Amino acid sequence: MEGSFRNRLVGLAAIVLLCVALVPGVAFAVPGSSQATADGAATSLAAGSTVSTAGLAAADQAAPSVYYNGFFNSRWVAKWQKDGATVGTKAHMLQFVKMKVKGGALKGGIQYRVYSKNVGWRDWAANGVATGERGWMMRGLQVKLTGALAKKYDVMYRVYLDGLGYQPWTVNGGIAGSTGSKPRIEAMQVKLVLKNSQQKLKDGTYFITASTNSALSFVPANERRKAGAQALRATFKDELEQRYFVRNEADGTVLIQSVASGLFLGDAKGRVVQRPYSKARTIRWKLAWNCGYAIQNDSTGNYLRIASGKVTTSPARIRWTFSSTDLLGSGTFALVNSAQGKAMAVAGSSLANGANILVQNEQESGAEAFTFTRVSNYVYRVANAMSRKAVEVAGGSKTSGANVRQNRVSSTAAQQWRVVLMRSGEVVVSNRASGKILTAQSGGGNGANVASVALNKKAPSQRWIIKAADYSLSGDYVLDAGIAKILESHGSLRSAFSYVVGFKYRNGKRFYSGPHILSNSLTASYAKDMIAHHSGNCYRFASLFSWLAKGLGYESRVKSGWVPAAAGGRAPHGWAEVKINGSWRVYDPDLAHEIPGYNWYGFTYGTAPTTYGSW
Repeated sequence: MEGSFRNRLVGLAAIVLLCVALVPGVAFAVPGSSQATADGAATSLAAGSTVSTAGLAAADQAAPSVYYNGFFNSRWVAKWQKDGATVGTKAHMLQFVKMKVKGGALKGGIQYRVYSKNVGWRDWAANGVATGERGWMMRGLQVKLTGALAKKYDVMYRVYLDGLGYQPWTVNGGIAGSTGSKPRIEAMQVKLVLKNSQQKLKDGTYFITASTNSALSFVPANERRKAGAQALRATFKDELEQRYFVRNEADGTVLIQSVASGLFLGDAKGRVVQRPYSKARTIRWKLAWNCGYAIQNDSTGNYLRIASGKVTTSPARIRWTFSSTDLLGSGTFALVNSAQGKAMAVAGSSLANGANILVQNEQESGAEAFTFTRVSNYVYRVANAMSRKAVEVAGGSKTSGANVRQNRVSSTAAQQWRVVLMRSGEVVVSNRASGKILTAQSGGGNGANVASVALNKKAPSQRWIIKAADYSLSGDYVLDAGIAKILESHGSLRSAFSYVVGFKYRNGKRFYSGPHILSNSLTASYAKDMIAHHSGNCYRFASLFSWLAKGLGYESRVKSGWVPAAAGGRAPHGWAEVKINGSWRVYDPDLAHEIPGYNWYGFTYGTAPTTYGSW
């Protein structure tokens, strides 16, 4: 995803979270353990996590700091930064890094090396010596400690990749980033964690990846909501299927719940499968930290691992890291009500402000696809993917039963929704303005209205199943955003036509020699070019109008052929067709621009001001 959908963070940040107290034998809260990091996620350590320093000599407990510098734009940063400051600048690739640890009485140091495009791995550098390659972007990073420091601490780190965001945590020399074709590194974070410390995870959402290979992850199953399906190996990707909600139980075990399926990971005779919530010990796990977390089943005593592409358990341990993230991230989803299995939708696929929200039989249409944009932890702005209008409680009313509708996007609390994942696998969605629950009224049958209603814990009409939805009008999210912006001011077919007619003519590809009906991919590229330059030739005029018509809910296509040339003969030409009441009508915004005074809007070929032909 590109354009306005990209959220770029540029630079290099090295963060050391010291898990030792300054007073011998005293436990303390991990600094910054639940605070937002540069990418908006929290660290993987729980607020209030404690680490006993008993057994460390007093001199060993002095707090070290990590200092670092970065080389970009043909220069080093003038001053070394330390402990969380950012080094870097937008649109300039990071080529060299250097770092060192200072302070404390533990002997040892820090080593690091980078993987550069077309160069490969550089030699290990240490203690302030630069590593990298001039002119080549960094793609991978490894970091490890040495000496007594390495015996007392694990080093955890993660990198921010251009366009992809922060990747999961890696431990003790594992590869962060990639040795393949992934984008360049633009930032990183580093922290030290005391070995064998019992780091308790806070309840929340995590990516779970192998501690020495941040690209190794797993998904709950191919058949997402099927109980008993076995979890499968996967390459890490920031997606719903790789998000897991961790719940701490009173007995010290944890539950690991798939956000995508709502089911829990359990041990079934050596196979890790999805199970609904129960009190069974087989879905409970123990976590123990040492160079990453060992995930041990509370019933069988075996450890979660991956073998032959599937997630299994065995006495052999694999270490895992838990990288904190948000429940859903920012993406497009469908909400299916639990009462009768009806999908939330915009009534009539309307693009208008004030259009009603209801539930209907699932059609997997744009009216049922909603884009969730993160506002804060577990709070989202929800907008219809087709209309680009936000779902809101009308007027921000606190009255139970207040209507839910779509409206122009704003920053009001009436358009902000908190999403809570239940043990049942369903979600409850509450509005920040009203404090009430998103509810399908009248029992949630087909056509039932959606309203903001006081909480009723027993009502299935207040519970929803969330599903990933891959809706895009054009297949190009940049074009989708451009279409939505235009239609905000030109929300009728006539208005959209007049808008396109107002563009300037610009020579482009004069003759199109392909099929008589242009492909969607070609017209999408023409429409994007038209928006970008506010000018174009006949094919671009027709393509932009055609996509605007589709955005308004019409069936439309672009045709290529010829019209009579002013100097005689035939001139290559492109125009649009829109289906109106079951019949195709012709729309020619280019000729409306060049030869005003004739009707170029919604005519038939029999009433056309000129002749249209195909080659």
